[in-house]
Amino acid sequence: MDILRSIAHQPTMCEHSVNKPSEIKRKKSEEQIQATQELSRIITDPTKGKCYCRGKVLGTGGFAKCYEFTDLASGKVYAAKIIPHTRVSKPHQREKIDREIELHRILHHKHIVHFYHHFEDKDNIYILLEYCSRRSLAHILKARKVLTEPEVRYYLRQIVSGLRCLHEQEILHRDLKLGNFFINVLL
Repeated sequence: MDILRSIAHQPTMCEHSVNKPSEIKRKKSEEQIQATQELSRIITDPTKGKCYCRGKVLGTGGFAKCYEFTDLASGKVYAAKIIPHTRVSKPHQREKIDREIELHRILHHKHIVHFYHHFEDKDNIYILLEYCSRRSLAHILKARKVLTEPEVRYYLRQIVSGLRCLHEQEILHRDLKLGNFFINVLL
């Protein structure tokens, strides 16, 4: 059982304005560039020179998408939170991401998702986290419909243990929900 900082879904915005032909061409060109960037499967960490293969989407949040990332040299699998620079263009947004990285970097507890590394390129910020292959408690509950009392006790002990670690360091989670309690293979 592991705790991950908030990954909350936010709906996308639709444009309802009437566009001129030149605007439409410009927007199509921008969309094609963005699609090309999104299709890039091999990501290189410019600081360490490591290459990663971007896999399936694991989840989406307000600022980021989380993908399965595989280190091409070692084969190690990570959960990579990818935040486009365009989503953190305002100083307070960037400060929020930097603070999340700094907080997560200092957290070392068996019931908190492990932070490995972060890096940036010209388009995105990448945060590499422990890959929790069993997904979240929300996924388990949706599939099974019910948990037994012993299972609930088992998970709650781990949740409380992780929260105690956070609170000892004066960190409040602020988005506790089943979808943010991740399960790794070491159930």
